[in-house]
Amino acid sequence: MNTNISAVEEASCKVVLALFDANVFGHLRVVRAMLPHLREKRSGIIAFIGYVNGYSSVPMNGVYGAAKFALAGISQSLAQEVTHLGIEVTVIEPGVFRTNGFVNLAVL
Repeated sequence: MNTNISAVEEASCKVVLALFDANVFGHLRVVRAMLPHLREKRSGIIAFIGYVNGYSSVPMNGVYGAAKFALAGISQSLAQEVTHLGIEVTVIEPGVFRTNGFVNLAVL
């Protein structure tokens, strides 16, 4: 089951926590592990994978969009915090593309 697809009111706390763990807290854990090395080098690029709808979500995707919006906000703050160290922060925001990932959507 694709936990990204549900109305906000139907998303269980378990699903919301899982989405935020993967899309926000997981990124933060990686950043915390990388930053000492980047600080030492005084250079580097931290690239997050965002989502084009992270700034204006769509129906049935609100929780996922919220997690990606949180990641975008964190990246903006982080960029300002590390720029003096020569470290860049960017968010790659892919848009919609054709996939077979939703073939069984009608079953949900």
